Amino acid sequence: MQPKQPQRAARVLKKRPLLRLKNYFRHHLNAASFSLLQILKSPVATLLTVATIGVTLALPLSMILVLSGIQSATEQWQHPTQVSIFLPPETRSATIDELTRQIGQWEEVEQVVHMTPAAALEEFKSFTGLDDALALLDDNPFPNVLIISPAKRVTDPQQAQALVDKVAAIPGVDKVEFDLQWVQRIHALVRALQYALFVLALLLAGAVLFTIGNTIRLTIHSRRDEIELVKLIGASDAFVRRPFLYGGLWYGFLGAFFAWILIGLIIYWMNTPLAQLVQLYGGVFQVPDVSLGYIFASILFSIFLGVLGAWLTVGRHLRFLAPR
Repeated sequence: MQPKQPQRAARVLKKRPLLRLKNYFRHHLNAASFSLLQILKSPVATLLTVATIGVTLALPLSMILVLSGIQSATEQWQHPTQVSIFLPPETRSATIDELTRQIGQWEEVEQVVHMTPAAALEEFKSFTGLDDALALLDDNPFPNVLIISPAKRVTDPQQAQALVDKVAAIPGVDKVEFDLQWVQRIHALVRALQYALFVLALLLAGAVLFTIGNTIRLTIHSRRDEIELVKLIGASDAFVRRPFLYGGLWYGFLGAFFAWILIGLIIYWMNTPLAQLVQLYGGVFQVPDVSLGYIFASILFSIFLGVLGAWLTVGRHLRFLAPR
């Protein structure tokens, strides 16, 4: 019988790490389920907290989606439609042909079209319908114009401005115009919105931390006697902290779930007005498809804020809850 005892002891020692791991996961599972049940016991208070977290998260998340749609729409405006070169009235036809050939050979130019004064007058008549008024003019007021279509490699305002400066440096050019200034303003506005959104996201993340921390603080005060009792019988700080951390996790998860419900409603209400606004500027607005990765990342971030808020709150109050 004696040889069997060392074997049995060896088997117990081998199983001990597995038992510890099993007990570890069982304790965490119990803490997670216990914290969820505690949250569900107060449905009204929980709903108010979750709604507050959801609204706070929905604002930056929805603004990110809307801003992405606006950026996609402005990409259609990045390519300048044309650069117009106005030539003096005394410019000869041979000079115009030479300028057209010279500019057409540039790498940043796709096409150069010469619009004669007669063609410009006819185009103006077709747009305005002022045929009778224009017939009273003795001379044609329109100059010779070279219309440049930039190449596809000219994709941003800086490159277009460089092309305009290059054209303006040509001798014999009277005036150069291009329709990219309003696009530059839109790009500057989008960049300003990006910075403002970043600051707003930081502020709202702090608001989520404060909301969850305040909720956990109230829970700690309501369970003060229970916490002091378990610490009196030898419970560690980690054991006491664990249910509250899972409480922050559940608040973060439920808040993110509520936020995505609000985001769906916000996109549904704002998609049509924004599309109509962008369409007035010749673009097409469409909210980008929300990927599962983006949703999953936002939920993880909300859970992180919840756990962090609970950790900071419990750590601050735990040292005052020593058994008396």
